[in-house]
Amino acid sequence: MRGLIIPVACSVFLTAVGCGGGDLPNMGYVSGTVKMDGKPLENAVITFQPEHARPSYGRTDAEGYYELVYTGDNKGATVGTHQVKISCTELPESSGEEGGYENSGRGKEIVPAKYNALTELTFDVEPGSNEANFDITSEGEVVQEGGY
Repeated sequence: MRGLIIPVACSVFLTAVGCGGGDLPNMGYVSGTVKMDGKPLENAVITFQPEHARPSYGRTDAEGYYELVYTGDNKGATVGTHQVKISCTELPESSGEEGGYENSGRGKEIVPAKYNALTELTFDVEPGSNEANFDITSEGEVVQEGGY
């Protein structure tokens, strides 16, 4: 019995170390609102892409509010300068009698390319809490490319 204590203790220690979530990079909490033509942009996907790290994502609610998520339960974005992309697709109305949306799997992008595929937006994330509000316009070319 005594000979099992050390191997079992080592196994427990190695399992605990191996199951750790790993170290997160220096992060800042980021939230804000997205408006287009002065109105909240609902159901938009907002992406913060740093130069050399994983991106963070958020989705706006009915008021245009979002919070960025880095991974799983880890909210925020890495500290530093980010390229910001905003995309929002509108599903076509169904012509069926029951109404609703077609199940085509693709929607029509409604945000101009200068805010997503050809984004001109940037934001500097600082440690702590960051408020990143974007008031964009519908003016400009919209690119239908199925993602960026």
